[in-house]
Amino acid sequence: MSEQEGEVRNALIDAPGIVTQYREGNLALQLLLTVIGWLLLQQSTVLELKAWGEAPETLADYRKLGFSTVKEEISYRRNLA
Repeated sequence: MSEQEGEVRNALIDAPGIVTQYREGNLALQLLLTVIGWLLLQQSTVLELKAWGEAPETLADYRKLGFSTVKEEISYRRNLA
């Protein structure tokens, strides 16, 4: 299918992460915006972001950028010792 016929060009970011000492500020957000800009230049039409264990503030940032929740998984842990 050609681009003129509405080809979907998917991109995937799987489990983005920032090393602990660089998590202050908005580095993750700036990196994500840079990737989105690059993907637009590549004519990507859909971006899927797979994330787990993100802080609520980070999830809110994703939503502000236009991402919507497709699937959400929750897990629980209990210490035995």
